[in-house]
Order: sequence, then structure tokens, then C-alpha cells
Amino acid sequence: EVLVNAHHLGFSLAEAPIVLEAQRDYGRIGTEAIYKMIIDTTAVWYRMYILKYYDRIDYHRRRGMRRAFKESRR
Repeated sequence: EVLVNAHHLGFSLAEAPIVLEAQRDYGRIGTEAIYKMIIDTTAVWYRMYILKYYDRIDYHRRRGMRRAFKESRR
């Protein structure tokens, strides 16, 4: 959800490589976890595109947040 909001506000996203070592011989993701992931992803989509929940921040405030973030990274 944070990544969706950052992208919606105009921030760029970058990928970073990680090293992941398996701790078990079999998979840990079950059907319940997959179901919850689908529900959570659908909820974020619904809030973003149907309710327009994240658009409640006015345009000028979003621009100011982006500018302040860029200046803080210098």
C-alpha cells in the first residue's frame, strides 16, 4: 500500500537485489496466505481507483511533499 501511494504521488521506485536463503525444504506459502494476499491487493485497488481514497490530499500539498522529499535527499 505504501508503494502504491508513493507511485501515485509521483515518486519513482527502484529495485534493490537481496540474497534469500531458504530455511526449509518445502514452501511456506499456503492457500490461506494466497487468499489474504488477493484480498489485500483487491482492497488497495478498490481504495485507489473506486473510492479515490488517496486523492483526498489536495494537489498543492502533494507537490510540496514531493519537492520537500527531493530537497531532503540532496
